[in-house]
Amino acid sequence: MVRLTTRSFLHLLPELVGADFDHPFYARVTRAGQTDVSFRSLEGGDGMVSREVAIQCSVTAREVNASGELSPLRRPVSLKVDGQVHFGQVIAVEGDHVTVISAEERFVTTTAHISLVLPIVALLLEHVTFPCDVWSDDEIVDLQSVLLDRVIGRDGEVASREIDKVFEGLMSQESRPASTQLCHWVDPHTGESTEFPLQHALDFAYFVDGDRDSVPANVGQKFCRPPTQTRQQDHNRSEPTTDEALELFDPFVDDDVSPQDVTEFDWSASPSASTPQMREKRPHDEVSRGIGEGLQPERNQRRRVGPQSALDKDAMIIEKLGDDPELLDLPGHEEGCNRIRD
Repeated sequence: MVRLTTRSFLHLLPELVGADFDHPFYARVTRAGQTDVSFRSLEGGDGMVSREVAIQCSVTAREVNASGELSPLRRPVSLKVDGQVHFGQVIAVEGDHVTVISAEERFVTTTAHISLVLPIVALLLEHVTFPCDVWSDDEIVDLQSVLLDRVIGRDGEVASREIDKVFEGLMSQESRPASTQLCHWVDPHTGESTEFPLQHALDFAYFVDGDRDSVPANVGQKFCRPPTQTRQQDHNRSEPTTDEALELFDPFVDDDVSPQDVTEFDWSASPSASTPQMREKRPHDEVSRGIGEGLQPERNQRRRVGPQSALDKDAMIIEKLGDDPELLDLPGHEEGCNRIRD
């Protein structure tokens, strides 16, 4: 049986601990009682869970340190796979490996090969691939910065929520996503699968992340949930029970292949991992067309997202990791991702 002390760490899901947490997160145990356990999130905030939940969500300190103290689960990321960079969302974590959904394709890679990005960047670029022999890391980072600048109005750019203006000079017309393109996302707060048009995410970034004086009612409170969808799902959704939320955890199975080392969530809108329906991504020659005159990468300087007042929390996370990239390169990924056992 797992022993819980004030030195123990937990990997918790928002739906297990209440509305004060927006994403899955790591926490340290502050008090271990007979029936419940108090914790403090490494990102800020305190809470309490049952002892059963705490035991099944316990992780090693090495895993926490290797991840930079930030859970990648349900986060928007870029990843390198087979010499190409893709954009998507982490939907499952198993040891030092993560599963990422990108334009209905599933990729499995290690945490060392993913980088956190902003949601709007991942959504705008998830249908585009970037060959590493054509695009340098700095060029891809600069492209992300230019796109964000044009959406929220930063660094001298005029803010826009029109796809063509956001991508002007960066890639060809046929390579750009359509504003009506349906996006599929796992709500980081609830773990539920959502579907929404790309234009909604673009509107949210423009008004909310761009800190506009007034935000239209149809923009809503989440980039992944239009207001009408939020009201309907909140009405139909019942609160998940502890057993339902923890059905993926089983501390009594064989230690070598333990479901409690896998955190995976419903992705009904996407194909199964065994029979993926691949949607062809845009070829890099189309993407590269027009780059020269529209984007001039600063190869020796990475432009980071600043923590503006209304900007998404992910921006501050990216800045934190960017200031200390060694957090993602700490040794012990493999050993650090094993659960604490006797």
